Amino acid sequence: CSDGSLAAWGANSSGQIGDNTSAQRYVPVAVNADSGTSALYGRTPASIEASYGYSFALCTDGTVLAWGGNLYGQLGDTTTTFRSVPVVVNSASGVSDLYGKTVAALGCGAGNGAALCTDGTLTTWGYNAVGQLGVNSTTNSSVPKTVDTTQLSAGEVFASVSTGAYAYHVLAVVASPALPPVSTSLAASSISSTTATFNGTVNASQRTTAVSFDYGLTTAYGSTVTAT
Repeated sequence: CSDGSLAAWGANSSGQIGDNTSAQRYVPVAVNADSGTSALYGRTPASIEASYGYSFALCTDGTVLAWGGNLYGQLGDTTTTFRSVPVVVNSASGVSDLYGKTVAALGCGAGNGAALCTDGTLTTWGYNAVGQLGVNSTTNSSVPKTVDTTQLSAGEVFASVSTGAYAYHVLAVVASPALPPVSTSLAASSISSTTATFNGTVNASQRTTAVSFDYGLTTAYGSTVTAT
């Protein structure tokens, strides 16, 4: 909704509508965002995903929320307790591999979740009977785990992720990391006793890049000016 709230309707036996009930809804109702009850309180959803019996929301503050069925740990909150209101997917230090990461996109599979992070890593959690978490095991996980990248080429990262409500696998686009920005200093021009024009070239590699010049009367320089 344009006000940042979430609405849901339909089946709700696992609490997947998030309205703090398990009642089936025939018209849209608000996903609970009450203070002290719901982790959605004070947060604004940026994107949403839904699967069979549970739901995800990525919020603008980077928090991932989940609610509904949790038989396999697919809510990622360290438990297998069903939740009828949004709870936070765990990102605690020493517990979750989401710690210190920023989530860019979510995937919602058949009993498992996936989070693509801005550093190019991918974390997964929940049902893992056929290895769909990609962590080199078939053990379910109730907290996010980093997808194994040993079969990728050196330096390759994940660029996008996809899975679905009836998918027992995860699909990801793999890409080489962007090259770092490169700057080259050129000879100064328009030199006078008090001024000079500094010159250089920059290949930003499709990134936002700030460039500055160091200058001074000795090789120690001592002054800096931002390039324009």
